[in-house]
Amino acid sequence: GVPALRMLCFSAAGLSLANLGSIVLMTLGRQLMLVPVAVGTIAVGVTLDLLAVHTGHGIRGVAWATFVTFALHSSVLIALAEAVMGGSRRARFGFLLRAFLPLMIAMPLAWVFERFLPGYGAPGPMRVLRFLGSAVGWLLVYGAATAWLARGIGLTRLRREMGWTWPGRSRGAEVPRG
Repeated sequence: GVPALRMLCFSAAGLSLANLGSIVLMTLGRQLMLVPVAVGTIAVGVTLDLLAVHTGHGIRGVAWATFVTFALHSSVLIALAEAVMGGSRRARFGFLLRAFLPLMIAMPLAWVFERFLPGYGAPGPMRVLRFLGSAVGWLLVYGAATAWLARGIGLTRLRREMGWTWPGRSRGAEVPRG
């Protein structure tokens, strides 16, 4: 069950993106669009789950089917939200890509760290060290690979408006731009 659970963690991340589209649609008074999307998602999910079981892929296949269903659900809701806001097809595609790219980077990266980090199956303290090394290494590589996606989304403005300071800096100190 552990491999299926690993896949379901990414499924939850994929599904979390649906919240963004749902909130936009509800805010703009288009909440009725959510009903057919939900019905379609249920139909796709049931079909993929039954197909996974029928073809003998077991619980791991069901986990993959769940991931695909959740990712499709989120994609549809984000694309609908972008369309309702008046975005072009190109803008919708760009927004979808920017929303899902972190997940598309995270999954293979997690697989690489799990598969190729030395010491898999080691007993006791080595298992803990392997986990810590994997987690820290993954965060560093993932952070470096996705940092550029955070540019232009307003995090610096949000920090200023909330009065947050970076560790080691006083409230009035701003980083000079150059």
